[in-house]
Amino acid sequence: MFSNHSCPVREVIIPIENINPIEFFGVNDVNLEALRNHYPGLKLIARGHELKVLGDEAEISAFRQKIAEIAAYYHRHGTLSEDNVEQLLGGKLPEAAADQNGGKDVIVFGQNGIVVR
Repeated sequence: MFSNHSCPVREVIIPIENINPIEFFGVNDVNLEALRNHYPGLKLIARGHELKVLGDEAEISAFRQKIAEIAAYYHRHGTLSEDNVEQLLGGKLPEAAADQNGGKDVIVFGQNGIVVR
């Protein structure tokens, strides 16, 4: 996976703050597996409220941005499903599918990210 001929392997620890690790990584680590499948060049190790990432600097940088997007989604909606993670990894916003009015009538997002009008 990692070769001595490419850029040196870098190790970064990303804190997963204010999120229950089970909700973030998913039951049986389904969300973590989705991340691993989307970033096969990185080695991802989840430990409590931290995610250890090994790989090249450019890919880690892109990965950190995606983790920030996923965490922001969780903080906005209070939930994070495997489908949400897959959509976010694919560059789609999950709320766009759920809210086809462009958010004009949204009062608040309720339990499990359900839109309350």
